[in-house]
This record gives sequence, structure tokens and C-alpha cells, in this order.
Amino acid sequence: MGGRSVDVETGEARAGDGSRWLVCRTTVPSPSGITRSHKAAGPTTTIAVALPLGPDDTGRIYAGLPVADTTLALCASAQFDPIASRQALDDTPWNRALNELVGDLWTAAVLWQFRRDPARAWRAMPLPDDMRDSRDPVAGLERLLLDRARAGVSHGLVLDVAGQGPLGLDDLAVEDETLVGVVTEEEVSRVAERTAVLPGVARDEDGRWREVLADWENHDGAVPVTVDLYDALRLLDDEIRSPRANIRLAAAGLSADIYSSLLSSRWLVDSSGGRHSVPRPAEPAVFTDAPRGLGASLGFSREIHPAFLADTDEARSVRAWLRKRGVLLTDGDAVAVIRRLAAIGAAGSGGLNVLQLTDDQLIELRDGFASVPDSERETLGRDVGHAIRLQGHRYDRAGKREDIDVAPAKAHLPARLDSSEREESFAFAAGRTAGLVWLRPRYAEVLQRGGAGMGARKFLRLLGAETAPRLRRHPGARERFTQSPKGLPADVISGPRARTDALRALEATFTLDDYESPDLRAVASGIAAEQNPQIRRRRAAALFHVLGRAWSRFSDHDEVDAVYDYYAWQNRGRTAAFWLWQLRDTPWLDDSNGAPSAPARLCMRTTGTVAVYGADDERFLHPETQQLVGRRSDVLRALGISAEARTEDLVECLQRLRRREEEGGDRDVPAALILYQALAERAFGRGTGASGKMSLGSVLRAFGEALPVSLW
Repeated sequence: MGGRSVDVETGEARAGDGSRWLVCRTTVPSPSGITRSHKAAGPTTTIAVALPLGPDDTGRIYAGLPVADTTLALCASAQFDPIASRQALDDTPWNRALNELVGDLWTAAVLWQFRRDPARAWRAMPLPDDMRDSRDPVAGLERLLLDRARAGVSHGLVLDVAGQGPLGLDDLAVEDETLVGVVTEEEVSRVAERTAVLPGVARDEDGRWREVLADWENHDGAVPVTVDLYDALRLLDDEIRSPRANIRLAAAGLSADIYSSLLSSRWLVDSSGGRHSVPRPAEPAVFTDAPRGLGASLGFSREIHPAFLADTDEARSVRAWLRKRGVLLTDGDAVAVIRRLAAIGAAGSGGLNVLQLTDDQLIELRDGFASVPDSERETLGRDVGHAIRLQGHRYDRAGKREDIDVAPAKAHLPARLDSSEREESFAFAAGRTAGLVWLRPRYAEVLQRGGAGMGARKFLRLLGAETAPRLRRHPGARERFTQSPKGLPADVISGPRARTDALRALEATFTLDDYESPDLRAVASGIAAEQNPQIRRRRAAALFHVLGRAWSRFSDHDEVDAVYDYYAWQNRGRTAAFWLWQLRDTPWLDDSNGAPSAPARLCMRTTGTVAVYGADDERFLHPETQQLVGRRSDVLRALGISAEARTEDLVECLQRLRRREEEGGDRDVPAALILYQALAERAFGRGTGASGKMSLGSVLRAFGEALPVSLW
């Protein structure tokens, strides 16, 4: 004390009210160079402090008799100078010097009490809330002891730890309040990488020890390492932890809305003791309370450990969270499994996440869809069709068949599973076109088995298998303007020349929301390359029928906006979609001579077209094809195959009649009348959609040039 070693007398005292106190007393040399007020100071002075050993911790300051109260759990006695009324201490250098000596003795006393009765010693530690806003010597003593606790007691404190001996606070660890009863002492010390934890016998029941340690940590005092919930959640990866211990820790993380560790650690335990992480949304895995239902049949459900099904608050909390994430099924719910499969498909997962289904599994999946609400069935079906694999085949460029596993949502149905006649099916139209994938015809028999579920065609269509080519947004579209639709350039690579010319005529540079169909282009090209003319025409007719049956879908995307890019998209009118330009430009239809020709060059053979072109003109659609597809008027118009002559052809024919008459030939009045009638209908908008692009102004100008006006 005061820089000197002194002997301290300790003992236990009991007050008249029954309270017990640890009393420490010593005699030290009096402060040198300082005199007392109105009293002589001896060469030594006696200092005593008392720390409570019971619940009564009312503090007093004594100068022979009680002089003042203190907010601290402390009684201190010294030769203080009181004021004249003896109701308070005088603010003198002597009293301030005695405060320093009292502080020295108090520090030694509390360190000794921490070794003797550590749980009770925390009550003697001052906290900032105990301080009074005053300048009197007692308040000064309180602030002095607060500083001594932070700077002296925290660093000098030593606790006896069972099996480890005396340890300072720096060698210990403590758990955050959220971890009480959740993790063991060994786990706390292991996570903190410390020798031991603060012993339970060194913690008071009121938890004042936490408040004191928090204050010391905030003021550079020595403290144990605190293991918080974030730190402790690393224990979920400890494979020796019991399922119940994991449940308690996981529930603590859920109550604090901490999910990252729960999603990344392997803490779920199955009935065999295997450990797993929480399945991701696009992972074919769920947990069940029993091995049953569609999930078990598909082979991706695991029976969860019984501890997770316990009737405890922690287990209920964990189960509720797992159900919310769709990874725990407790009633064999087929709809939840189907939704899980759909999430896998929607995420576009491949590799290990897709499921190769056996016939029995496919049947059970079909039966499970009977429980799916109608409002979800179509969306879930197509997504599930991306998540599973069935047996299929495709053809290489040499026409050789190759067996493959295929996602139904990317496959087409073979003729046997198509609702149309074989020679009107997409499979017949496609023939051995390379690249297209097909489901095996055997599924027609497979899906006849089982209960009263959907038929094979309906179910496979639900899974996304198609009986017509698919359309997709053109991948070459570019973002030209912020927050505007992407545009497909007029001069896109592999684009038909006719499309580029048409856009230039409209003074357009892009099209918006444009679509392509690689499958349709491939099939049309395959038909064009077919060497057998009879098979070529039958396949072409089949493709016509395919397009006609699906025209309600194709017609949604047969025209697009043509635009000019200047500060924003400037509309220039409408034009055919990219896929339709490609189809018009591919020579997959035979002309009247049996030669493959692009649809844009052809027209139907009618009385009017024969009158214009003559009976032997090669531009007529082959009669065999016309007979097979004549009723598909929507498709014919979209391809530009008209039942009327083009306007420019009408004008050209009139010009020929005029020249023949001028050269001495006969005047062909019936032919001229037919031509004039057709032109009049065009002029007044009564035409039926001829493919010609000649404007009315151009027609009128032609009348002043070489038309036979004598026939008007």
C-alpha cells in the first residue's frame, strides 16, 4: 500500500443486523507532507475495508463513526477529516490521500475474495451506473475504485479452475447469454481456443459478473474471450456432437435469425446417423419422418433422426424452419415432392441434381400429379420436365440413331404418342433430322399401367414434351437503350436476305421481341435436302399440318415491330418474325415441276393465278402438296403463298397483253377483264392477301405507261 508491503489482518465480522462482512485492516505510514484539518497526524494511520458476505451490501464510510453513505458494496474506515457537522467528508488533500490508500487496500481485499468466494466478489465490483454525479470525497473514492477495478483487479484477478489450477481472465472463455445451456464448457473453451471457461462457481446468480466483464472490456481491462452465437455455430460441423445438441444450437441460431451457418454446415442427422447439410432449393433431397411416399420412391428422401421429431420447443422450431424451406416432409406429401422437383428444374440444375427415372418411378410421379392443384399443374409440370430424365433418342448428321437420356421438357413426342395421324405428325415431318431429341415410343405402354392417372400423351405433354417445333427468343437480340426491349439487328448473322431488305424498305434497323425456331429451321432444311421427291412432299405436308394445329401458338409471334434506333426505338411498322422469314426462305416446298423451292416464290394454282401466269408456270405449288395442305390457309398466308397473283404480276401481265396487241396479236378481252377486276379489288382493299408489295401509286403510274387503256 502506498508503494510499501504491509501486513493485512483479515477476519469475518457480523453486524447487529445479522449481516456478515469480510474485514481487512492494516496500519500504514501517514501520508507525508500533508496535515489534517484541526488535528495532529500521527506517524501511522489505520485503514480498514469490509466487503459483504451476505445480501446486505449497504455501503458506509467511517471516520470513527459513520459519516457518509456510498453506492458501492463497501464499508471503509480511515482517519478521514469530516466537515464540522460530521455529515460528510471534507474535501482536503488529506482525505484525497487516504482515498488512494483505501483504494490499495480494497484492491488487495477483492483479489483475495475472488480466490476465497469468487461468485460473491462480483457484487463488490463497481459499475458506471453506481457512480454519483458529485465532487465530494466519497464520490471521488467511488470513481477511484471503478478505475482500480478496471486497471488493477481485472489484470490481477486469479481464479482456481478445477483440473487446471489458478488462471487469469486472459486464459479463460465465457459463452454469450444466448448459449447458456446450449453448448458445453469444453465446446466454449475449444471454440475460444482457451484453457478453460470461467467456472460456474465464479459466477453470481444475478449475472452481475457479465455486466462487470462488459465494463472491463470497454475500458481495456483483462477479460475472458467471449464466444458468441456466430462463433458457436461452427460447432454444427463437429461430427461428434449429438443430434440433440445440434438441435439446441440450431434453434438458438433460428431465434437470432442467423441462417448462414445453418445452410452451410452438416448438422442434419438421418436415422442411420449420417450427417447432411440442409438441401438447397435445387437439390434432389428431402427429409421425412418415415420412408414412404413419392420422395422415397424417387430415391431422394432420407428418414430424419428421431431427435428432430421430439416434443420440445427447440425441435419444433427446427422442424418448422425445415418445413418452410420445403426440406422436411412429415406426411408423405406428393405435392411437396413435386414442388421440390420443379424447383430443381426451374434452377436449370444439371449433373448430379437431375433424376433418371425408372418406369415405376415415372408412374408414381404421374399419379402424384393428381394431387397438384389445377392452378399449379402446368407450371410445375414443365419445370419437373426439366428436372428428370427419360429414355430417348436422336439422329446424328449421318442419320444414325443414338439412344440418349433426355429431359421431357426438351424432347418431342414420337408419332406413336402424337394425337394426329402418323403422316401428319411432327415426327414424320422431321424424319431423321439431326439434333432433335425424341422420347421413346415405349412410354405409351409404360404409362398405361398404374391407377386412373393421366394418359401417356397428356402427362408427357404436361412435362413439356412437344408435338410441334419450339419457339424461343432470338439470342442475338441486343440491349440498345436502357429500360427498353432488346432489339434484333436487321443484318443479324444467318438472317434471311429478304428480312434485311424488308426492314430497309421500312427504314428500320431492328425488330423487337423477335423469335427463332432452330428445330423448325432444321426440319425445313432436312425436308429440302430429302432426295426422294414423294417423301419430300409428304414430309412437307406433314410440317404444314403441324404448323396448322399449333398455329394459335405460332401466330402469337408471327409478326414483330420494326423499329429505327434513334435516341429511342422509333416504330416503323410491322414485319414477319425471324423464324417466319427463315421458313419462307428455305426451299422445302416443291413447285409445279417438282423442284424444291422457297415458299416466298410460290402461289396456289387458282383460276385467277392461271389466268395471270399461265397453266404451265413453275411458281405454282406442287398439285400434290396443294391438295394435302389447301385447308391450312393461315399457314399459307403466313408463308406468303397466296391464292391470288401478286399485284406487280397483274400489272406485268397487262403490259404483256398490250405489247402483244400492239405487235398485231389478238385482243384478249376476257383475260384483261379478269386482270382489271383483280386490280380493282386490290385498290379498294378487297384482295385476299396476295404477297405482292406494289403500291397503289405504282399501279396508277403504270397505267400511264403501257397498259391497254382501250379496255377500260
